Amino acid sequence: MIDANSQFFAILTNVGMAKQANADALGIPWLLTQMGVGDANPGGLADPPNPVPSASQTRLLNEWRRKPLNQLKIDPVNPAVIIAEQIIPADEGGKWIREIGLYDADGDLVAVANCAPSFKPLLSQGSGRTQIVRMNFIVTSTGNIQLKIDPSVVLATRGYVDETVVAGLARLGFKQSVRAAAPVAVVLSGLQTIDGVALVPGDRVLVPFQAAAKDNGIYVVAAGAWVRSADADLSAEVAASMLVPVEDGAVNGDSLWQLVTNGPIVLGTTALTFEMLAGPTGIVAGTYRSVTVDKKGRVTAGTNPNSLAGYEIAPASQAEAVGMTNDTKPLTPKGLGQALASAKGILRATVSGTLVIPPGISTIYASGCAGGGGGGSCPGGSSACATGGSGGGAGQSVMRLPIAVTQGQVIPYTVGAAGVGSANYLSPATAGGSTMLGEAGALLKLLGGGAGITGSNAAGAIGGPFGGVGYPSGSDADDVIPNNHGGAGGHGASGPFGGGGARSRGGSAGGGGTLVNRTAHGFGAGGGGAGGYYLSGSGYGSPGGNGSPGLLIIEW
Repeated sequence: MIDANSQFFAILTNVGMAKQANADALGIPWLLTQMGVGDANPGGLADPPNPVPSASQTRLLNEWRRKPLNQLKIDPVNPAVIIAEQIIPADEGGKWIREIGLYDADGDLVAVANCAPSFKPLLSQGSGRTQIVRMNFIVTSTGNIQLKIDPSVVLATRGYVDETVVAGLARLGFKQSVRAAAPVAVVLSGLQTIDGVALVPGDRVLVPFQAAAKDNGIYVVAAGAWVRSADADLSAEVAASMLVPVEDGAVNGDSLWQLVTNGPIVLGTTALTFEMLAGPTGIVAGTYRSVTVDKKGRVTAGTNPNSLAGYEIAPASQAEAVGMTNDTKPLTPKGLGQALASAKGILRATVSGTLVIPPGISTIYASGCAGGGGGGSCPGGSSACATGGSGGGAGQSVMRLPIAVTQGQVIPYTVGAAGVGSANYLSPATAGGSTMLGEAGALLKLLGGGAGITGSNAAGAIGGPFGGVGYPSGSDADDVIPNNHGGAGGHGASGPFGGGGARSRGGSAGGGGTLVNRTAHGFGAGGGGAGGYYLSGSGYGSPGGNGSPGLLIIEW
């Protein structure tokens, strides 16, 4: 339909309307191929009237040029409008253009138009130009019109080249960079600061974390509502594995993002998932012995462990497991070394701390002991010490006790301290400290070994008759031995993680007892008792030996 006020317009001819109707009805493709131009002045008048297109026309009034189309496409604004274009080079012309005709593959005039008179000069006339002639005409349907031209016989305008290049680039997987990438969901309108970047109109922004994933993508910033960028506003331009570089930002600056949603993709309907392919992870530059890597191969954490436990490597022997040296010669419980070597995770504690239960763990296995008690001494003063002190007791112990736990549970633990041996009658020996798991030992409580008892002043009496109350107890001291020498101290008790201290022999004339390795070995054992001194001497017996500290081993 033509506006009554229109002076220049294009219409389908009767032949053109019939051919389109036939194409719509039968589905036969309709191929438009050539454009003709004329001056509508067959009589050579000095001032001819403007022609008026007629549907009954089968030819132009005075056609002077007919060539293949340069471009044929659907108007992107109105899909019912066909745009046909032809380029007239600088070396053709010398005539007026007042009428335009469109021909199909059969050579029939199917559309006709008039235009404002335009003189197309020749170079030989002193003025030359390349002229574009374009016809826009309305059809009932574009479904059966073949939008096809022969690229070998046409010229391309700069606008056509630019449009074609931009359209081709838009379909590539690598997009033009964006100014910033939003680390969280944002409002898709107005000027705002995203990832520390103050945005201005025209900035491109990647929004990968919108509440509705279908809204994710590349947008252009505006004072009002944002729109998707021209290179990513069609489904064909948003393809799987699309890459988007990010220029600036506190969190996402200097990064590269990838669309990991597989096709087919319908923009505005399909949920789009973007992931950072390369970029900062918050780990400072440096050398790390142990690193954590994400699925993209990026380092997300780094540490520098200085022990086997830091690498989560089970030690080869019990001595390595608990940090013992070779000269301590601990007792190794049967089967514990194999259990440590096969455990998924191991905590070996000689000092108190806190355990956080790892993911997926519902049972832990506890082994260990409390601290051993100190050994007793013989008393001082003016009286003779006929007998020594008794040995300290060993700390209570346990082997691979199963304990129910929950993932993420925070459990404090205490490792029992070693009991201190008695220095003399003024400072009695102390018991070993308890080893506990959980507040106040709610999950596990191992009692410390008891202290040794100070020996008797009376000649011939039994020193330390009770021994150290532990698990087991230390042994009693001996009576006075022949030749008026003082009795020997008691042995410190041994436990499964270490041996007790040896007792001291009786004192010689005028001096204290002979020291014989009274300190306990390993973990949890009791200290040895001190021997008495000579009845007629004026010296003192030796002090009792120290117990050994406790130990806690947790496997999961």
